[in-house]
Amino acid sequence: MQLDHPLRRQLHNELHSRPSLYFEAPAFVWHEAFYVKASSIQIPEKILALDANRTRDGKSGIAMTPNGKIKWEMHTEFVSATHVVAWDGNPDTHPTPDPLWRELTDLMPGQRIAAVEVFVCPFDNNPAAQQLVDSEDMVASSVGGGDAEVWSTFRMGDNGSTRMILLNRRLNAYRTGRMVRRLLEIENYRMMALLSLPLSQSAFLQCVEYENGLRDIMDLLGLPDRKQDILLADLAKLSASLLHLSITTRERFSATAAYAELVFRRLEELREERIEGHQRIGVFIDRRFRPAIRSCEQADKRVENTAMRIARASELLRTSVQVELEQQNAQLLESMERRVAIQTRLQQAVEGFSIIAISYYALGILKTFFEGIVEIYPSGHWIKSAFPTLIPLIIIVVWLIGRRVRLSLSGRVKSSDN
Repeated sequence: MQLDHPLRRQLHNELHSRPSLYFEAPAFVWHEAFYVKASSIQIPEKILALDANRTRDGKSGIAMTPNGKIKWEMHTEFVSATHVVAWDGNPDTHPTPDPLWRELTDLMPGQRIAAVEVFVCPFDNNPAAQQLVDSEDMVASSVGGGDAEVWSTFRMGDNGSTRMILLNRRLNAYRTGRMVRRLLEIENYRMMALLSLPLSQSAFLQCVEYENGLRDIMDLLGLPDRKQDILLADLAKLSASLLHLSITTRERFSATAAYAELVFRRLEELREERIEGHQRIGVFIDRRFRPAIRSCEQADKRVENTAMRIARASELLRTSVQVELEQQNAQLLESMERRVAIQTRLQQAVEGFSIIAISYYALGILKTFFEGIVEIYPSGHWIKSAFPTLIPLIIIVVWLIGRRVRLSLSGRVKSSDN
């Protein structure tokens, strides 16, 4: 029997994770997202206890309330909550959420990073719909192949929320839920992506500071009286600071790139068409959002390029130190060779003096010996007269003996080295 992979069911259910809320117009939607710095997100138990319909992976759930529905979702860095209630469509009567909604959002972990209110009403050219969208700075798009319109100023209201208006022409409950979901995700991912913008500005300033420090080090490196050990220590300190900056920013900039891609993808899924006299939502966001993303990308590249410059400077300084050490070693070897040559000459001189001294003592002993023989044997006076002829012979014999001893000692040294 073939066994299932232990992750098969979990991976299969990814297709059904985070389902959308489905509802008919008119309706009112509240949505909030909370940024959580911790690596793990814990949903309050009171929220989990409400879930009548919860996904298998535990990352999202939908609970019924007296007037509508509440949905929560867990993401990598944030958790979101959405509340939908029915609405009579009257723009003068602002619907109120269930008391449970504010209680639950107050229990959410982290800090609020996005808040959106969406009016969903039928598109029937009635005065109520016209009153909702009657504003000069509205941006608008026809979405879903012309089946709905989305209007918004993308300004934060007095209650801290961004208000959007969805005028529904031909969307059913399923398409309405998915369309609202895309709008909410655009705001969530846009705000999460922009978290790196202050970091990019700070990274630019720090890179300028590090590059100025690197320039000072390189200027000192060209001076003849430079102290390379101090320069190497300064460069190591600079490299450590930049490495800390790179570690701090790389993860955040990578997350920004991923969030930005999701924003642009959701904008494409809207299938926007232009509404006469108004700027499209995608164009409005692109013109203001993309430069911020490019700033983050450039900051990431700036950190990487600065790191490469410092690495090349470190390599250059190490090469300079190595060359200087090689020069010092060459000078040391040359000095040692001179000392060896001097010692060799001194040794040869000492050997010459030794031969003379030994020959002198040997000749003295031999002369005394010959004089004793002459005194004992007067007839051997010829021996005394032959003594001068023995002097060269004695010197040669002493020299040969010394040479043999020197060669013997040299051979022992070579054999011990091998």
